[in-house]
Amino acid sequence: MFQYTHRRDVRPVIPTGDFGAFRECRQPTALLLARLGFMNYPPDDSEPLVDTLCQGYGTAELGGVARVGALKIGCMVVQVIRAPDVPEGYRTAPFEALPSIRPLWPPEESIEWPLTAAIPHELITALALPEGLDVSTVPA
Repeated sequence: MFQYTHRRDVRPVIPTGDFGAFRECRQPTALLLARLGFMNYPPDDSEPLVDTLCQGYGTAELGGVARVGALKIGCMVVQVIRAPDVPEGYRTAPFEALPSIRPLWPPEESIEWPLTAAIPHELITALALPEGLDVSTVPA
């Protein structure tokens, strides 16, 4: 979706090569994380029902650009994080699960919906476009 809704310089949340790997392995690469969040929807309908945001972050440790993208549909938020390419045998280190945001990929456990806590709608931009992004890798 980001390939069609964003400027060319921020489109590669998921690099082209990952699509071929997905077709071959039937799952995302080890460099991709996805998280599912639950957002409080404002009572005055001031938030758009559907929104996408995308941003790149330079990473000193990994020597490349990590990308984060977020898709919001109503109260559901999906955040996709892609580390820069690293040597084979490594994967993106997972982020801590929170009551308002749970790991979606790679799967850890089933997710009860709605989540037990909600992200305040005022913080959705901080999730989609954080001031910094601490992306690291660990051995696979």
